[in-house]
Amino acid sequence: MNAILLWFSMLLIFRPVPISKVVEFLAFDKTNTNIYRVGYDCSNFANDLSHNAKFVGIEAHRADILFTNEIGHAIVVFKTIDRGMVAVEPQTDAFYYWFEVGKRLCNIDKSLCIGEEPIRKIIIRD
Repeated sequence: MNAILLWFSMLLIFRPVPISKVVEFLAFDKTNTNIYRVGYDCSNFANDLSHNAKFVGIEAHRADILFTNEIGHAIVVFKTIDRGMVAVEPQTDAFYYWFEVGKRLCNIDKSLCIGEEPIRKIIIRD
């Protein structure tokens, strides 16, 4: 395999990274500065952030969160080597270290939560 193909194939391998690399990536990435509007909603934010992470080799996936009241929201999940699965709100870059069915989607100290309802279903996409 020539050097160019080897370099390109290395870009396509997504690896879990330390949480510090996710923080570094989020500081560089500007998806959170996009404007929420008709035609560009939480799904678009999540798609853009996960795509940008994959472009630099960081494993990231869009996750659709469905709450018990049938309202949904899209976030991004990063697989890290030191914190496991970490969720990020792509509109604000806020971290959610724990997210599970039956619980509310909140940050680590529960000072910021999405909605009032608990999570009914989590769908992690490619």
